[in-house]
Amino acid sequence: MSLGAIDSDWKPREFDSESSHRIEINEKQLRGKTLFKSELPIWMALAMRHQTPEDYDEWRQVMRGHWERGIEILMAKAVQESDWLHTIRACVPE
Repeated sequence: MSLGAIDSDWKPREFDSESSHRIEINEKQLRGKTLFKSELPIWMALAMRHQTPEDYDEWRQVMRGHWERGIEILMAKAVQESDWLHTIRACVPE
């Protein structure tokens, strides 16, 4: 979210490592209540620092876009680090 607003139609890019591994993925939906628990209002307030979606569907797209963009950033760091623990540690300010 610190990167600012995200378009509601934003899509994550495909990494080279993903294109060589074409597998069928059975998606599992992650509910906002599961992800954010009681902190949903805080995450929505963080999103509102950069944009104010007009309706429920746009809110869902914006929150999904921020989530996917965050995963994309983590994936880019993971490629550099090659270890998820190092990747997560690299994202936490000391």
